[in-house]
Amino acid sequence: MSASVTTIDKIANVERMIAIVRGKIASIPSIEDAGDISVQAAEKRVKMELTREFGASFSFRSGGYHVYLSGVGATCTAGYSGLFRNWEMAARRKIMMLRVVARGTARVAS
Repeated sequence: MSASVTTIDKIANVERMIAIVRGKIASIPSIEDAGDISVQAAEKRVKMELTREFGASFSFRSGGYHVYLSGVGATCTAGYSGLFRNWEMAARRKIMMLRVVARGTARVAS
């Protein structure tokens, strides 16, 4: 993001991406409903969509899955569905941190 992007803009971007990721997670069937193969295919589809549409970066190293998306990183050893959920939790923590920064900046400016 460029230097002209405000903290409020960053928060809005991460909130928008959380909504997008949640929608994509909702498209992944449960193992009980669809079985392992269908779940894995849906996870791979979501991974490819996030990479293609939003520049997400995925890797597998040291026994864990890793993702970096919208300035937020997350890891998981239990597969992509867990990784997507962990990313959402990390994104929510980042928003909380950015709000603290925004409040501090507002106090300094006043």
